[in-house]
Amino acid sequence: MISYKDINDIRARFVADPFIIKEDNILYMFFEVLDDKYSIGRIGVATSTCGCKWEYKKIVLSEEFHLSYPYVFKHNNKIYMIPECGESGYIRVYEAEEFPYKWKFLKNIIKGRYLDPSILEHKGTLYIFANKGNNLHLFYSKDLLEGWKEHPKSPIIVDDKKVCRPGGRIIRENDKIFRYSQDISDYYGKSIKAFQIMNLSEIEYEEIELNIEYTKSDIDGKWNKDGMHNIDALKIGNEEWLAVVDGHYFQEKS
Repeated sequence: MISYKDINDIRARFVADPFIIKEDNILYMFFEVLDDKYSIGRIGVATSTCGCKWEYKKIVLSEEFHLSYPYVFKHNNKIYMIPECGESGYIRVYEAEEFPYKWKFLKNIIKGRYLDPSILEHKGTLYIFANKGNNLHLFYSKDLLEGWKEHPKSPIIVDDKKVCRPGGRIIRENDKIFRYSQDISDYYGKSIKAFQIMNLSEIEYEEIELNIEYTKSDIDGKWNKDGMHNIDALKIGNEEWLAVVDGHYFQEKS
């Protein structure tokens, strides 16, 4: 639906990491745009009324460091974004000042070069899953901007490239919680695997891997010939969901 060719305000090398949110009956998709001139990630947005056709709008967030994985979410009737910005040395929180085009930086909440931070609210506590090295770390707090601590079970994944890096929004449905991980064991962006979180509290964590994998098509010319690495899903009806994913293919060298 969106490719680097649709980006008209900068020269883009690729687009990736889509996240969606619905506001006033409009669908907004935020995603990484790799600026080809500066080799740095920026955050762009596209809109849709149906989910089948998308119109690219513009770059909405840029920093001096790389940005990607724009995890956009609602909390206490406000809209926030926690993009991946490991190059800054922190997990950072942004708030929509004039949604969807104007964002303000609020605070560094966790120190470290963590990748793809993914937030979830569960039973009054906020949790963030984030990758560092080949490990998956877990943090928790009662407040979005204060008091973040590493979970006693963290890291919950140790030295496993197949499941150590978040691969999209954490989904809750019918009292069940599901999270996605990227498989980066052979190369970055190979596939996405799904897990069900069975027990989550400030002292406990348990999950099981599900027999679900979104992977490459191996079809020449297809947008996902060589891999998929991010997924977001939004419930839009009683039994209806809208999912957005990214994919890639390796270009042959001439």
